[in-house]
Amino acid sequence: MLQDECRAMCHDAGRLTAVRHGAYRELPDQVARVVLEFETGSWVLGVDPDDDTVLIDRESGTMSKEFLVGDAPTDSPWAGALGRSAQWIWILCNQQGYADGIQFAFAEDGKEVCRVQLIAAASTWQITLVPTG
Repeated sequence: MLQDECRAMCHDAGRLTAVRHGAYRELPDQVARVVLEFETGSWVLGVDPDDDTVLIDRESGTMSKEFLVGDAPTDSPWAGALGRSAQWIWILCNQQGYADGIQFAFAEDGKEVCRVQLIAAASTWQITLVPTG
């Protein structure tokens, strides 16, 4: 399922148009959900609270009321990805075999522009910009 959703984001979604972050109300400074809105669909990136593995679902409406939701900050790692297409998506596995991370490479006109990495920890995302080249 993860691979199917990643494939759809790369091949069918078009350009990234918006990014929203969701935080648990009791942890408002910790990103627990990321909504990626593309030209042809939206996907929610979540963390399974039982084992801190990656969850990806097509967005089917609003996030549950347990989350505070807002646009990703303008200085977030996502800033360079807006308006660009996902060229590559990697599912990252740790040494114990858990898929606990995901990395995106965004491109414009076939040239990679930026990489954004999400690592699951304590049911939330650590989001970083990964240097390219």
